[in-house]
Amino acid sequence: MDNSRGLRRIYTSFGLPWYIIVYWFIYNVTVPLAVFITVFYWAFLSGLADSEEVAGLEFAPNKVLDIFIHAINSVVMLLLLLTARHPMFLLHFYNVFGVALIYMFFSIIYWAAGGTDQFGHTFIYPMLDWEQPAVASIAVVLCAALIIIVHVIITLLSVARDALGKRYRNDNSIDFSSNMYS
Repeated sequence: MDNSRGLRRIYTSFGLPWYIIVYWFIYNVTVPLAVFITVFYWAFLSGLADSEEVAGLEFAPNKVLDIFIHAINSVVMLLLLLTARHPMFLLHFYNVFGVALIYMFFSIIYWAAGGTDQFGHTFIYPMLDWEQPAVASIAVVLCAALIIIVHVIITLLSVARDALGKRYRNDNSIDFSSNMYS
């Protein structure tokens, strides 16, 4: 059976090859999520290792690794955003939001299944301790709002990047979408 006809049908129905759609999804998730992780970590988690409330909690074995995991990643993703000219759409927030929902369900399953870290904690992050469902639920709602805010900021940065690029480049380039940011 010739499968090329089926693949052609997929290409024409979506307008893009499947691998471009997958790339776009991954891009839409990784850029805002990298920035979210940096903000979340440095705002809420970095000082917890010193608190007596959560003794023995370490998110990175040393400071250099800590900076690479929770800061350099965002710098690299923002450099990609500013140099790649890959479009970001405001309405694509559902990509990163969906991945965040999957992570939330994973954290609930991890807790319900009795998962623990090397110190015996039943949570992945203290804010997502499902032994305290009110605190975890508030954290989930606040994180969802922060993810949407970060996605809006990333989208605005890409709009500004495109506006600057359009202003300073020759008008010989091709605009692939008629109303890109509506």
